[in-house]
Amino acid sequence: MTRGPAATPELAARRAVAQAGAAAVPPPGVQVSDKALGGVPVMAVRPDSATGDDRSMLWFHGGGYRMGSARAFTAWNCALAVAGGCEVLSVDYRLAPERPYPEALIDAVLAYTALLDSGRRVLVGGESAGAGLAAALMLAAADRGLAAPVAAVLCSPWLDLSNSAASFTDNAGTDEIFSRQSADQAAAIYLGGHPATDPYVSPLWGEWTAAGPPILVQASRDESLRDDAVRFGDIASTARIQLFDGLPHVWHLGYPQAPGSVEAVEGIVRFLDEFAAPARLAESAGAPGIRGNR
Repeated sequence: MTRGPAATPELAARRAVAQAGAAAVPPPGVQVSDKALGGVPVMAVRPDSATGDDRSMLWFHGGGYRMGSARAFTAWNCALAVAGGCEVLSVDYRLAPERPYPEALIDAVLAYTALLDSGRRVLVGGESAGAGLAAALMLAAADRGLAAPVAAVLCSPWLDLSNSAASFTDNAGTDEIFSRQSADQAAAIYLGGHPATDPYVSPLWGEWTAAGPPILVQASRDESLRDDAVRFGDIASTARIQLFDGLPHVWHLGYPQAPGSVEAVEGIVRFLDEFAAPARLAESAGAPGIRGNR
């Protein structure tokens, strides 16, 4: 187990503010419960519309690997589960600096392996740093000979912790949420001296084969991480890149009120229907082969 220093008072205060979303009340028809996968705590969100469906979306929240929790994103997790019509399992992976790399990835692999063993069809995804963790998980799963997820969804993904993308400079005036300064601080805390070029922290440095799962990547042309998304499309042939104009980092979280969020979530739903259709739809279409992970 990798141990780091305690969080600074400033970071502790920011975590407290971020946790305010934990008080969100699930909408009618959505069940929320605390579970564990491979010993890793997760928040399970299951809408009534997912009854009889065998898909589970393993989701990783954002927060620069140093903030956030499953409960803090209750509203978004519920919205995603209802829109996608499937169970969402939001992972409470360990945070830096107390638990720097590789602790978050270890938690991701443990939870993913346990979910594979459950026999359910597994999807993975996340936003911001959580999207980067989902991508790192896919690389780690391939290296360990584990089955790939059926599909993956990456929202405003942070895929290169060297933070060398030109979009940090290009969009310095439009991205007030994840600036270069904020990204550098978060990277230093998570890496703890580990090289940023390791694909397990910066999936843009990894090898992505044509045998990988279909991956949807959504980002704004006006955010700092625009180039992370674009560059990922250049190296991952199974990735589908969707760029949106005039939107902030992880605008999805404001669904359905935030501008552009409905369009983005509708894009996610269409992608899931195309590559990971509900089992009942696949069966009615005479395609039982859709069952199981790739």
